[in-house]
Parts: sequence; C-alpha cells; structure tokens
Amino acid sequence: MEQPSAPSQAQAQPSDTAVLPRQRIEPPRPEPVIPMDPEWLASLQVMQPLYGKNLRPPSAVRGLVSLDNPEALAKFNVTLKVFAVVLPAAEVSTYFARLGKLHLNFPKRRNALPFPGDPQRRMIILFYAAPQDTPLVGEIPTPADEFIPQLPAGEMADSMRDLGASANLVVFGVQYTVDSWNLEEILTAVLPVDPPASFEQVGHVAHYNLRDEHLPYKTVVGQATMLKFPRLRTIVNKTHNIDNTFRFFQMELLAGDNDFNVEVKESGCIFRFDFSRVYFNSRLQQEHWRIIQGCPAPNVACDMMAGVGPFAIPIAKQKCVVYANDLNPVAFESLLVNAKANKVAHLVHASNQDGRKFVRDLAVRILASHLSGKPNPLPAFTQVMMNLPAIAVEFLDSFMGIFGEEAEAEARAQQPTSTLALGFRDVFKVLPVIHVYMFTNAENMAADAIARTSKHLRFPVDDHLVKVHDVRDVAPKKHMFCVSFRLPEQVAYANATEAASLSAVAQKRNHQESAATDADVVASSNAEDDAQNKRARLDDEQA
Repeated sequence: MEQPSAPSQAQAQPSDTAVLPRQRIEPPRPEPVIPMDPEWLASLQVMQPLYGKNLRPPSAVRGLVSLDNPEALAKFNVTLKVFAVVLPAAEVSTYFARLGKLHLNFPKRRNALPFPGDPQRRMIILFYAAPQDTPLVGEIPTPADEFIPQLPAGEMADSMRDLGASANLVVFGVQYTVDSWNLEEILTAVLPVDPPASFEQVGHVAHYNLRDEHLPYKTVVGQATMLKFPRLRTIVNKTHNIDNTFRFFQMELLAGDNDFNVEVKESGCIFRFDFSRVYFNSRLQQEHWRIIQGCPAPNVACDMMAGVGPFAIPIAKQKCVVYANDLNPVAFESLLVNAKANKVAHLVHASNQDGRKFVRDLAVRILASHLSGKPNPLPAFTQVMMNLPAIAVEFLDSFMGIFGEEAEAEARAQQPTSTLALGFRDVFKVLPVIHVYMFTNAENMAADAIARTSKHLRFPVDDHLVKVHDVRDVAPKKHMFCVSFRLPEQVAYANATEAASLSAVAQKRNHQESAATDADVVASSNAEDDAQNKRARLDDEQA
C-alpha cells in the first residue's frame, strides 16, 4: 500500500499569515480580599462578639455626654472583618433563595457587593453568630495550596455545601461610622443604663419622658435623636410639672429649635397648634378614629374637652354638627383655626368655658332655640365626648338634672314670648351616649372604671352600658379606659329634689362599698394570720 508522503518542511511551518488554532484560556481564580490565615483567625476570637446579633458600636463611646463635635462622632468608627461568600453574579439569586436568612444585614448597606477586580462575581456578607455556635472546621491552606473554602459547622455549613465548588469564602472589612448605627444601638452603647424605650412624635417635635437615671445624658439623647431622624427639628423632655388648669406638660429643650408650632395630619385632617401650650397625644390616634367612626351623620357631637379638635374636626368632616369646648384659650384658638383650615367652621360651634357650665348651658340654649320658633334651631346632641382622663370622670355630675324642670324653666326664661309647648323630651328624642375616659390601676380595671363612672354620675350605669373599652396601657398596671353609656333617664330629667335623693343614695352606696372593701381587707388579713398560726403549730408539732 502506498504510504502518504510526509509533509514538507515548508508545509509544516506556518506562514506569517496562517491562522493559529484558538486556545482556551482559563480566567484567573479570584483571590480573597484578606487571606484566611491563622493570624486573622486568632483576631477573630477577640472580635467575634461584634458579629451577628451582638453587632454594636465600639466600647469607647460609653459615657459620652455630647455628640456635637467631630471627636465624639469619630469614636463610633470601626472596621469589622466579616466572612463573605464569593460567587458568580448569576448565582446570587440562588444564594439568597437558599441562605437568605443566614446573611448579615448591615444597615444602609447592600448585602451583595461587587468583588474587587472582577465584575462577574459578587461578595455576599455572611451572618455570624457567637463562636461557640459556628466554629470553623477544616485545615487552613498554605499560600501554595488551592484556596479551599473553610465552612463553619452547623446549619450554615450544610446549606452552603449545596452551592457547589463555585463559591469561595473570603474575609472582608466593613467600615462603620455613626451613620451606620440606629438610635437604639447608639443609646445602648453610650448610656450606662437601659436607654429610653421610645419617644412620641408630634409634627417636627419629638418628646421623651426621661427617667432620673437618663437625665445626666439628656443632651446626648436629644442630639442622637436628631442625628438619626433628620426630619425632627425639636427634641424635648417632658418634666414632671403639669399645668393644673389646662393639663399640659412643661417641657425642657434637649436639642434643636425652640419651635413648638407644629402641623399634624390625623384622621384625614390637618391640625396646627403650639404643642407646648395645649394637650395633644399622638398615641390616641386609633382611639380617636374609633369614636369618629361611631359618630356618622346625622349624629350631633358634644365634645366637652375638645382640645385642638382631634374628635371634633374629623366628626364635622362627616357632615355632623359638633359642639366643641375647651377651657384652655390657646386650645380654643387652635380649634377655630383647625375648623377653618379643614373647611368645617360652619359645622363646629366652639366655646371657651368650664366643661360643666358648657354642657348645661348648651342644653338650655338648644331648647331655647327650638322655643324661639325660628327656622333651623340648634340640633340636640346625640353623643358626648369627655377625653381628659385625669379628671373627666369628675364632670359626670353635671348631667344630673341636665334636662330637668329647672333647666327647662331657664330655657323658657330666654324665650318669654314663646307659646310653643316644647320641652326637652320633644327635642332630645333619644338620650345621648356619653364616652368618658379615665385611668385605672385596679386589679379588675373594667369593674373599677364602671364603679367610678356610677359614683360620679351618682347613679348605677350597669344597665345602661354601651361599651367598656381598654384604650391602652400608660404604665405598668395602669391603663386608660373609656366607658360608654347611654345617659339614664332618671339622671337626665331629675329635678332638684330627685337629684338630692339620688345623691344621698349614691353616697350611702359608696359608703357601703367602702365598708365592704375594708371588711374584705380585714378578713383577708385575719385569714393570713390564721394561716400563719396554723403553719406555726405544724412547725411546733414537727419539732
């Protein structure tokens, strides 16, 4: 068989224009940012408390009393070394699907970061718990060896092995500054005592109720709050002094502007007022809305302690007539401003009186307007709000005889020429529901709220209850309650003699209840003594 001829030397050597066969060039394997060497692992034992759930600012910030200088802010700077898993960018979604709950969440930082020098790879910062929970396993490779990921033990290791060989582990440094920590972390690190639990925000004002142990650090509390909440412009602390006439708190400025003229949006309305001179509680927004929803048109509301109008204005927005009153002249002026701003001034009849006088005068004015015979007389109110929980229950006695013979005679005196045979029963066809607020710290809070309502109304309300509502807790074992009841006919239409008789019965019942309570205390004490004596006898017998 003829053998093929060997190629000539000219044929074997490619010419200058010949095309070389394409060779596959493997991309270099990414190097770790910081090698995982024994020195780093030794430092890990010292730094480990900073990782995972124990992540916190440096201990150097403890005891700072001011944050108004760069030196103080620089004390929050720290570089934290963390493990990161390096993997192709296309596998990031797979990683988060499998390990999404096991990575470290850095505030204001992305968890997936570009790998230096390789845009096709990403670094995912890992979550680390305490060393005893996730100890490292495996040997540390030498520089000449292939880089082998060193996996922590436990759930994280089992999950990460599913990723395959494409993932590497590196050590990564993350720079933290004061901007990286949240308010709770800053205050926990600075204060030697537990930080304030929270603050209340009203417009651009944040106000704290600082305890005595917080007062040496009140300036740093205010400065830190402004630093972490840039939209706040005024930080104050409520002092323990309360204005006994108008029931608003005295305040001290902790940080920011001395400006208390705020604008608050609540229940679809705008409220403008001087927060330092009126009472307003933003934490009652849900309770305000509960009452507002229960007072739709054609209800007519009577708000005896209206403040700046958190009940009155939204109810008026529902096309209801509202009689609103507050003794504080600053609150009264704000009420007028807010009624106008929310375009309900024609529905809000505002007054600046004592609550007792206001509601009794109002009842007389309503009947007198009907006796006048003029068109569009004042409508009878169907619901009454009494939201001044410290003392509102004490105003319930103003409803005793509010529609009685004496009140009717007073209304007729205002219309001496009227020939209309009208009385309160003709105008108030349905007796109003009263919502009265109070604080209680009794063991049975609902029963205590009902008992106090009956005591001050001077008539038992048990058969007239609409709802007894636990509004919120204001302190340990102290709650704010709202008792809603329909005004009893015996109270509303009582004349002077009947009112005196009901008062006497109420006083007698209160005295009996007090005596019963005292007897219970004595009986309880005697029972405890008996139990102690019995235990003593048993001890003697055993001896």
